[in-house]
Amino acid sequence: MNLKTLLKRDLNAARIAIAVCLALVVFLPTQLSFVAVPPGTTGTEDPGAVLVMHKGDRMQMFDSAAGLCLRESGSDNAVCRHMVYAAFGAKTIVARLPYSDWIYRQSLPAAAPAAGR
Repeated sequence: MNLKTLLKRDLNAARIAIAVCLALVVFLPTQLSFVAVPPGTTGTEDPGAVLVMHKGDRMQMFDSAAGLCLRESGSDNAVCRHMVYAAFGAKTIVARLPYSDWIYRQSLPAAAPAAGR
């Protein structure tokens, strides 16, 4: 192969990589949500998790039951979180990842304390 053919192949590979990256940048925030489930949420010694799921109507890219309750009703309580987890259970879970406190904190409104854990 000559240099011109190699450069053309590299340019095509770069274009494909850029197209895939752009598709992911557009797809992830609009279609998926990372939902933080803090440790001990189920009343057991579970280590917590981050659920990657299809985004619902009022869901953000980084979300949690506490964050959704604070945004929607202005308070975070056990009854509201329980209802939100029940609604989350009806959604398709794409993946289950280890718990991330950073994702949990991102799900809370800016003025809200990290309560309810």
